[in-house]
Amino acid sequence: MVSANIVKAVPVRFIKNSILPVCNTCVFFEPMVPKSMKAPRCNKFGEKNIITGKITYEVAEYCRQNQNLCGTVGNYYVQNT
Repeated sequence: MVSANIVKAVPVRFIKNSILPVCNTCVFFEPMVPKSMKAPRCNKFGEKNIITGKITYEVAEYCRQNQNLCGTVGNYYVQNT
C-alpha cells in the first residue's frame, strides 16, 4: 500500500520594514489636516523663521528617508502613550 503525503503549500510573506517603528505612533507625528494638501509632519525637526517666529516642520516621509534625521530605522522614534 502506498500512502501519499500531501504537502500543502503555505504562503510565506516577506513584508519589508515590518519590524520598524511607524511614524503615526510616534509622539512627534503630526497627521495630515483633513481636506488639506498638507502632508503629515514630524514635530521633531523644523526651522524657526527668525522674523515671524513661525516654526515650519519637516514632512514625515522626508525625515524617514533622510538618515541624518530619523532615517529608515526611526532614530528618534518615541512611542506615543
